[in-house]
Amino acid sequence: MKEGDKVKSNGKYADIQRKFGETVQTVKFVGNIPSCKKPMVWLECGGGCFMADGFDVVKGGGK
Repeated sequence: MKEGDKVKSNGKYADIQRKFGETVQTVKFVGNIPSCKKPMVWLECGGGCFMADGFDVVKGGGK
């Protein structure tokens, strides 16, 4: 996953699924937070950062 990718919730985390459902979002930044051992993503829509493994990259740009 990299900046500019289109992503969609993969259902792994209920809070991400609840917030984004089936919508396609654009990745603004991918990085790490020192207290978290997993990569995080920030989306262009805002709303903070989310666990990167809660999203799948959408092939072909999505809807």
